[in-house]
Amino acid sequence: MYDFEDKTLGKVVPYGVYDVTANSGFVSVGITSDTAEFAVQSIR
Repeated sequence: MYDFEDKTLGKVVPYGVYDVTANSGFVSVGITSDTAEFAVQSIR
């Protein structure tokens, strides 16, 4: 649903984490469709 096409990389996928208590977060962009693997790599 939130994938974006990039002519060089192909389809890129955003993954974000938001901490409500700290009011902070980040977004990672990857090229894998394996959600679990991508989430783990983003958090690391």
